[in-house]
Amino acid sequence: MEKNNFGGFTAGGEMVFEKRGDKISVPVCEKTVVTELSDDLILPDYRPEIRRLLRISASLPTPSPYVSSDMAEFSGDVIYSILYVGGDGKLASAELTAVYDAEAEFPSGMAENIIAWDEIAAENIVGRVTAPRKLNIRCRLRHTVRAVGEMPTDVELSADTGTDGIMRLTETYPSCFFAIADDDSYDIEENFPVGAEARIICAEAVPFIGDVQVKNGEAALRGSVSVRVLYDTEGGDPISIDRKIPFEAALPITAEGDGWEATAHGTAAGIYTDIEDGTLRCKIRLSLAVAAQKDMPAVVTKDIFAVDRTCDIKHAEIQSLVSRYCGVGNFTLSGSSELSGVPEEYEVISANATAEPGELSAENGKYVLTGKCRFSALIRGAEEYSCREFELPFRYEFGRADGDCDDYTAVLSCPIVRVRGDGNVMTADAEICASVRALSRKNILAVREAVFGEPEDLGAKPAYTVVYVSEGESLWDLSKRYSADPEAVAKANGLRVGSPAAQDSLEGVDFLII
Repeated sequence: MEKNNFGGFTAGGEMVFEKRGDKISVPVCEKTVVTELSDDLILPDYRPEIRRLLRISASLPTPSPYVSSDMAEFSGDVIYSILYVGGDGKLASAELTAVYDAEAEFPSGMAENIIAWDEIAAENIVGRVTAPRKLNIRCRLRHTVRAVGEMPTDVELSADTGTDGIMRLTETYPSCFFAIADDDSYDIEENFPVGAEARIICAEAVPFIGDVQVKNGEAALRGSVSVRVLYDTEGGDPISIDRKIPFEAALPITAEGDGWEATAHGTAAGIYTDIEDGTLRCKIRLSLAVAAQKDMPAVVTKDIFAVDRTCDIKHAEIQSLVSRYCGVGNFTLSGSSELSGVPEEYEVISANATAEPGELSAENGKYVLTGKCRFSALIRGAEEYSCREFELPFRYEFGRADGDCDDYTAVLSCPIVRVRGDGNVMTADAEICASVRALSRKNILAVREAVFGEPEDLGAKPAYTVVYVSEGESLWDLSKRYSADPEAVAKANGLRVGSPAAQDSLEGVDFLII
């Protein structure tokens, strides 16, 4: 048994030198904020008038954050992709943008170096055409705002105590520290042959992050973007082409050293297309977001006393975060759904999908994420276009479950979607990409303040005292009760003790000389 440089002992078997300024990562905020949007939006003059609205989907690039000591604020754009039938009976599309902001307050002064992020989901998107080029779009944004910070683990000591004669019992816990980074202006380009008479109806792009590595202040991403372009020719039927464009990106991130686990996701912040000489030129602006986490040792003081004076201590409960999982993955979903009101004869022109996470649990050594995937199929029957929607449940097993998780984040996207129709039954296949983070919470009781009395006259104490050990009493308990140095007591009694606070530290011992 060895003392550390502040007269402390570890509660576990391994000695850890306590450091001034050591910190522990703590949750600061976890709130759900709902933003209701209602915007009157106007189509550009070069887009056809709206005869019939087919569907509206929403894309949410990474928001801009502002974080203070008591509040996190976020603002950003909602990019609506609108598919409709124009006045000439042909398919047409438009991208319209609305803005939002959200905020979440939290107690000030409880932590420092606070970082926050906003996990946004668009719900209940409803559109109503109010004029040939004007429509009202209502949407609910559900923000899950999370903030974490760092709390010093130092004990506040009363003045003029020094460190001589002060005994500390410390323990080391894993504590999850975080780093985030984003880039909303990463561009990639690709050209597709489509023919000289082609007319672009719509274009969609969904990024997939296949791998992300964080080391020494840089996040390296590798992935691809699935691009689907729907076009037609004069008097021709709509044609759908799909391409997968690989990309690599590097983002600076405040994550020093190695050992970080990381995940990432992306959205298409803009798609720009034109046709020249039978070639479709497609430029996609990506919004990329990286989140990294890493367990680091945090040393807290579990108990403290002095051998030469009285000591009053105050404990506080600290909630620490522990990393369980952080990574990216993908899985496939296949299934069928029976629909009503489908035309007798129809063809599926194209389809897209959105996935919504449900619950995360640990089963048989794996994490299991459940949820649902909502498909939207564009069909044509009897020369009329319409959209049909249906849902399929999913179950995704991944990672190694080292323990239950108390908190998780899952951002899902569907880069590849295929739907086939057979009468009133539609069969769907989707590749779903998952960016998942999982944490557990641990409540730690630690000493936060110690007030010492005046030094005692040690010469007034007897030369030694014989003390009988009570059942369940540890060396630390007994030493504290008699204001004795645990190391000195162990040495005087010929004991070899790994930790003075261990339940077996006095196993087989009937009495001690102090």
